[in-house]
Amino acid sequence: MELKEFEYKLENFDRITHGNPFHADDVFSEALIELYAEKQKLNIKRLFRTFKVPDDFQGIVFDIGKGEFDHHQEVETRENNKIPYASFGKLWRLLGREFFDFNIEESFETIDSKIVCPIDLADNFGQQKAPNSLSYMISSFNEVNEKGSRNFFVAVNIAKQLLSQVIKSQNQINEKEQIILSLVNQHKDDDYLVLKEFIPWGKSLINTNIKFVIFPSNRGGYNINLVYNDEGSYKIPLPEGWIENPPEDLNITFIHKTGFLIAVKDKDSAINVVKRILSIYDENRI
Repeated sequence: MELKEFEYKLENFDRITHGNPFHADDVFSEALIELYAEKQKLNIKRLFRTFKVPDDFQGIVFDIGKGEFDHHQEVETRENNKIPYASFGKLWRLLGREFFDFNIEESFETIDSKIVCPIDLADNFGQQKAPNSLSYMISSFNEVNEKGSRNFFVAVNIAKQLLSQVIKSQNQINEKEQIILSLVNQHKDDDYLVLKEFIPWGKSLINTNIKFVIFPSNRGGYNINLVYNDEGSYKIPLPEGWIENPPEDLNITFIHKTGFLIAVKDKDSAINVVKRILSIYDENRI
């Protein structure tokens, strides 16, 4: 199904999913559809929860009905990780990229792997084989012997808030990465980058010359982060013995036990620390 066809069947048409009990799959599917409709300013109509889809129904059907967004007949898996799709995953595959304007594919994959895949797994295999806390919490809104749909829409509203916030957060990260990339272009030949405030850089520094990032700490002073390469190790590691016994003349107040972060008293101290590490690294290479 193409997006235009989806929007045609969504605009001013009803929707159908199955009745109680509900699960995270159908709840997040409805939440995603509502968020997409709001973003595209589509006028969506009613959602019916039933176990039989009329033959002449023209709207969107999900998690039931043997159609495009059902997953109970034929197993379809993702190419990158072989995780089977549930209805939420199928809808996210169609709609997810539409929520991002920058870093689209990485943003889509990030939310797919962290949010959508676990829900799809739990729905396909059950909590015993594929336990997922979010799916468990959504399922807890089912009431024993309840026949109505009241709690379904309570759960949908919660799912909308969560999904909307995750998308918003990813877009904010994307905006910050654009700032980082602009700064990198201004400092292409530098070994370190000094920021006025912390900005998440994600993977945007991997293929650059930047080996350290210096930024103000919320606790006072400045922090230094070591930058990873594409193999997951630091471009330049800390000198041997620094974690246990940092040099006393560099105003270092803390080094994380994994070595990824160094806290110092001020910006000048941070720059001096970086220069010392670079100097020791160069000496060891000779």
